[in-house]
Amino acid sequence: MLRFTSLKDAYPICAAIGSPLRLEILELLLLGVPLNIETIAKRLHLTSGALTRHIKILEDADLIQVKTMPLNRGHQKLCSMNFDKIIIELPTGGALEKSSIADVPIGLFSDYNVKGRCGLASKDGFIGSRDSVTAFLNSSRATTNLLWLEKGYLTYLLPPFNEYGNSADKNKALDELRISLEISPDFIGNDTISRGSVSFFIDALQLGTIWLTTPSDKRRGYLTPTWHDSTLPQYGILKLVRICHDGTYIDGEKTSSITINDIKKAKSFTIATETGLTLFGQNFGDYGQGIKFF
Repeated sequence: MLRFTSLKDAYPICAAIGSPLRLEILELLLLGVPLNIETIAKRLHLTSGALTRHIKILEDADLIQVKTMPLNRGHQKLCSMNFDKIIIELPTGGALEKSSIADVPIGLFSDYNVKGRCGLASKDGFIGSRDSVTAFLNSSRATTNLLWLEKGYLTYLLPPFNEYGNSADKNKALDELRISLEISPDFIGNDTISRGSVSFFIDALQLGTIWLTTPSDKRRGYLTPTWHDSTLPQYGILKLVRICHDGTYIDGEKTSSITINDIKKAKSFTIATETGLTLFGQNFGDYGQGIKFF
């Protein structure tokens, strides 16, 4: 995965794919089979010489890799994709950052009830004993960047906000509260868990229950440290909960009738599961965040 936090940084990628011909090359390679330049040229009805310049642009942008491989009487250049995802995160003039209330580290839960296989990890290693509930009482849990549990719940105190959000402008009421987190239903690894459910609550109000699917790509998380065993869950899916004036939405789908007016005096946010989950924080997974409220 390629990830950028500004359009300026992403310019080489945008320029490289800003050609219908180069998009056709990428579409061929996205089928997953490495192709030599002669094969690509034949499929696109080009000469190898005419194709070479476009291949070089894609290679320089790090979108594809070109390897010289031996052939019966000489060699061939095999082309393949370097990445299957390109993410460009735009700050939108700082508006999102200014509206951010808090990015809560995943280890700062105020209450929990955990059963079965479970544990915590920081960027440097596991915290306490793996698959032991006692790890959730460890004095180092504030440094947690990864946690998993087979069954139970985690409760976090909501950051300070009122009907005006974090704005001093009392003429501007809070339109919605958004919560994002990176999560996977797999708490074991080794492709064992492919699907599971998770529920979200504000205080005792259930915002919705959704089914999660484990990412199918077999790769390391973009930020996951190298010490973390590749057979364990590597990254999750970024979920977005929006509590608005007309109800609650998770990834754009309405999941409850709970509105922003119902939670103005709320104190806590809870994540619960009966099937298991892994929660990714800073220095793990793909997104480098805790539980973000904005």
